[in-house]
Amino acid sequence: GLQPAPATQLARPNQPDSLREHTHHRGRPSRLTRCPRNGVNPTGERILIPGQAAPAKPPAKRATPKKPGPTTKLQREIAASRAKLARTSVPNREQTRALIVATARRYGVNPKLALAIGWQESGWNQRAVSSTNAVGTMQVMPSSGVWAGELDGRKVDLYKTEDNIRAGVVILRFLTTHASSMDQAIAGYYQGLGGVQSRGMYPDTKAYVRAVKAHMSRY
Repeated sequence: GLQPAPATQLARPNQPDSLREHTHHRGRPSRLTRCPRNGVNPTGERILIPGQAAPAKPPAKRATPKKPGPTTKLQREIAASRAKLARTSVPNREQTRALIVATARRYGVNPKLALAIGWQESGWNQRAVSSTNAVGTMQVMPSSGVWAGELDGRKVDLYKTEDNIRAGVVILRFLTTHASSMDQAIAGYYQGLGGVQSRGMYPDTKAYVRAVKAHMSRY
């Protein structure tokens, strides 16, 4: 009859040589040949080796939260003011001081008062913008800038250092003319003269007056 083929000639159907299972002399099955320990075959596909746990999935990446932009109208106005001043050329502190003195003398305002107000408000920094969108060296609100322009008979651009100082000095001239005292004039710059006259000075207004008068004594 027909003799069986030698064992060395038998091959397992549909199983590539690289993945055949071989047996040691003691009969214990070994791992699949050419299968690296990390469970990735030569084609780059991940396979599960018997006796090993399935590889853990990498943690999902968290999206980096975007920094929220200005949301309210005031916040947008403040951001716009800061951006505009960042693009604007401004004088240094000593030049700003000289502009304050010259402008105060031109309008008949005590230069020490104008210097003290400017220092208390911004440190003579034209790029300063407050949380209420007061702008520049003299920290003038946009609506107050319009009023100062009307008092002076010509418009002001608060983003220009000369106009900003002019607006602040014109307001100080009005306050010193209509207030009953220097303290009330200083308080009026911070709180509004009408508010000071009708309700008196708030605690923070009193602190502001003390600070401005202390600056005046040094100039």
